[in-house]
Amino acid sequence: MPEKIFKPESLSISRPFGNTFLLSLILFPLLLGFSEGFSRTLLVDEVMPPPSVGASNPEFEVKLAHLEQLVKRDGAVDCLIVGSSQIDGGINPVALTKAYAQRTGKTILCYNFGISTLTGEAMGVITRVLEAKYHPRLMFLGISPRDFSDQFGENSRPLLKNPWIQYMLGNDNYTGWLIDHSSAYRYYLGMTNWKDPGNRVVIEEYANKIDGFGYGRLPNHHTPLVQLDEVLLKKYKFNPSDVDGFRQALNLNGAQTRVVVIEMPVNPAFYPNYIEGGESAYHEKFTQPVSAMAEEYGVPFWQTQVEIAPQVPADGWNDRRHLNEDGAAFFSTWLGGKIADAQMQSQIPDLTQSASPSP
Repeated sequence: MPEKIFKPESLSISRPFGNTFLLSLILFPLLLGFSEGFSRTLLVDEVMPPPSVGASNPEFEVKLAHLEQLVKRDGAVDCLIVGSSQIDGGINPVALTKAYAQRTGKTILCYNFGISTLTGEAMGVITRVLEAKYHPRLMFLGISPRDFSDQFGENSRPLLKNPWIQYMLGNDNYTGWLIDHSSAYRYYLGMTNWKDPGNRVVIEEYANKIDGFGYGRLPNHHTPLVQLDEVLLKKYKFNPSDVDGFRQALNLNGAQTRVVVIEMPVNPAFYPNYIEGGESAYHEKFTQPVSAMAEEYGVPFWQTQVEIAPQVPADGWNDRRHLNEDGAAFFSTWLGGKIADAQMQSQIPDLTQSASPSP
């Protein structure tokens, strides 16, 4: 019986495997390059779910994705409007820019970045990120007493821990770097979110509600508004972390980006019950300290509660603190005219002219 010959395993790569391996080395970078290039075009938005930066707030994700689409299509934005849900449903950029154009004969591009439950703490972070990424000529901060209360912010405060946001603030981390540098990776994260049926429902809801300019319309149901006599903010005082965040946003005011603070109005019937102590407490504990902080940073503070809120149509309120689409149209038209007037009076720069380069 012939002796069996043992043939030791060879470490050499056979030709079929070697060809496949070499081909993969060539095709993989090409595939990555194609994916990255395609993800930076407008075509990708037609076939892929909204991209993600890994945030736990789907409204923030959709707002950011729509802003990216707007910039891809139309170029740089002239003004960004940041605030809570009062901004989200209360300022319609289309109505604002229309009123501005009627007054000046010029066009501007504005985007609504209102996020539900946003408070001063998160405002400081988000405005810094948006300013660094999009360089708007004008940044509006829409505020109200609840923005400085520790009773609010459950959906927006967790954004501070997001790796991409931390990276944009200068705190280096690999995940944040990858998200910021790879559009394809952001769409991969978006696809991962989309696979979860529960996530998909929420994402679709926000994507359908928020238009291409960030406006989240609150429809007018033409039903009587129920006013409650209870006070919303009892023993009201400013939360230090929200004041710090608001100051960070004010500190963005400079030659490249001008900051303007807007008092977001509430229903006049609710106004005396907003802060315990009524209208006098509202001024003492809110408008006066906000006005002082804004003045410290050379920022205009446009107050609206006393002069503008009573002019909103009676049918223009969604609830005690939010404008509906009719009220938003009125308020946004007023704001567009206010911007034009402030520009003509040299209180803010001409948004239709290029900013002077930094020295």
